[in-house]
Amino acid sequence: MRFRDHVALTLPALVLRLVLALTFLWAGVGKIKGEFEVTGDAAARLAQMGVALNETEPAPEPVRELPADQQEPPSTLVVPEGEPTIEDIRDAVDAAAEAFAEQADAPADGVAEPDEPAAPPASEAPDEQDWAADQPMGTTYSPDDFRGTYTVQRVSGIALLLSRAGNPGLDEESNRLPATMPAWVAAERWPHYFAWSAAITELLAAVLLFFGVLTRFGAIMVAGVMLTAMWLTQIGPAAVGLTDAYLGFIPRTPDPWAPASYATLLWQLACFAMASAVFMLGSGPIGFDRALFRPPERLERSEPAKRERTVFDRGPNETP
Repeated sequence: MRFRDHVALTLPALVLRLVLALTFLWAGVGKIKGEFEVTGDAAARLAQMGVALNETEPAPEPVRELPADQQEPPSTLVVPEGEPTIEDIRDAVDAAAEAFAEQADAPADGVAEPDEPAAPPASEAPDEQDWAADQPMGTTYSPDDFRGTYTVQRVSGIALLLSRAGNPGLDEESNRLPATMPAWVAAERWPHYFAWSAAITELLAAVLLFFGVLTRFGAIMVAGVMLTAMWLTQIGPAAVGLTDAYLGFIPRTPDPWAPASYATLLWQLACFAMASAVFMLGSGPIGFDRALFRPPERLERSEPAKRERTVFDRGPNETP
């Protein structure tokens, strides 16, 4: 075999394997080691899945307005204009004291002592049994419970994508938004489990591709992760009508010719194409698959005979 033929059969699979391995090793470790901040609805969704939230910035204390009978009376101290004298200051203080005494002695009309809050009627009390049945985790959270800022692992970003894909919520007119994933994907703690499965899949696929062990299996894992990512972040929202789209599935951007407009979609597509190529090429000569899946010796001994039988005489035809 010529040298250039040997290089052509060796380098493509090796280069693609190494690029995919380094990319998804970085992506998998980043999902576990990296952090990002959430608040409001995102924090409530993650708390509902049982994700630990680390508070970094507490919510501001709400300003409570006191009742009218408990507010301090306005100051009635009036200082004359110009340079006041001692007599002017004494007169102003006496007037303020008399006004304060009159206001304190005046009865508070229409002000009654606050009573104990009455218990709601049995018909209006929340049905705790039905509420607990709908929430297997035992607690329901709302965005109002998380007004501060919290940090979570970056892998929880995938859990949020899955939760919003299966349970997108309501629009401004209280109409249910179309979902891009089945509802059971966003139920209970399933988004959290799927997110960790994606991170572990990326790490495992990176190791397999780097060493060339079960290379085709690792390539399928990468291709599956990229297809899911493209659907969740780009094609899915455009296909169901959550965002404007070209041709019914390509997300519309304000400037489609800007380099950053489709950077994410094209990167995902490139990784999917490389994984598909590795699946068809295999590990190549440089990889443990070649040692693990060597053909039996009987087949190796028969190879020369096969090559001899398939050699054709390309010389000039001497027959008339």
